Amino acid sequence: MHSHYKKASKAYFILSFLQFIGALILLYLVITIDNVEISIQLIYPMIFLFGGSIALLITAIVKQKRSHRKYNTPNISRREEDLFQANRLMLVPHVHWLREYEYYALNGKSVARIREEVEGWKRVVTFFLHLIKLRPYLKKSIIVENGEKVLFYLKKDWGFRQRYRVYNENKELIASYKMNLFNPISQYATIYDENGNIIGKNDGGFSAIQFKIKNNNEEKLIELKYQGVPLEAMELFSGTNGDIVDFNRDVLTDEEMQKFVLAPVIVQLHFR
Repeated sequence: MHSHYKKASKAYFILSFLQFIGALILLYLVITIDNVEISIQLIYPMIFLFGGSIALLITAIVKQKRSHRKYNTPNISRREEDLFQANRLMLVPHVHWLREYEYYALNGKSVARIREEVEGWKRVVTFFLHLIKLRPYLKKSIIVENGEKVLFYLKKDWGFRQRYRVYNENKELIASYKMNLFNPISQYATIYDENGNIIGKNDGGFSAIQFKIKNNNEEKLIELKYQGVPLEAMELFSGTNGDIVDFNRDVLTDEEMQKFVLAPVIVQLHFR
């Protein structure tokens, strides 16, 4: 978790600096423009940028302090440090315009990193598309890895279809998620196996705060608690803005785990 807080601190410092530069530019315009009416109109966004810069700077300092703090962490078994065996994990987002997340065990150990596969000049294009709010409708290619080992590939189709496809480390299709787009009273996805058979759903109800991943028998397999903080590791995760992910090991089989383990990630990608 120390590396997470360190990266977050760096990101907030950069954002604070950019907002400060923007505020200085507006201040210069306010001073130099002869038109009083335009100058007055620029004062409010200038104050907003200055205030935002200060708030981001404070956040960066807090994150930096957290990156050096020693935490009391719960004693957990090796099983709880395994993505495919743990009963409870934390899904934590990184501060980045590319969609990056990390699954953590409750002792702060990273068990899987989820990152968007964008390299070189495409990162600049991606940033621009993010600013103009077109990113949700374009293709995404995401890698899920543990250290140097690739666990899954996650692909999203372009356009309004919002279909995600999950591939194993051998790039073989194992599941797909068809997102609900037009139901205003229920946020959910239908989940299919590699043969196109429905195997479950990802249901967030009206609020989309507490998602439950269920199989065809309506048995709860996974539950995501939005911005939850586990009591057993409150000090460690209280500053992460992450989600608690609980796995129902009494029902969830190893084969199902492969197909459903990324359901909470897809919730983040689509509904957040």
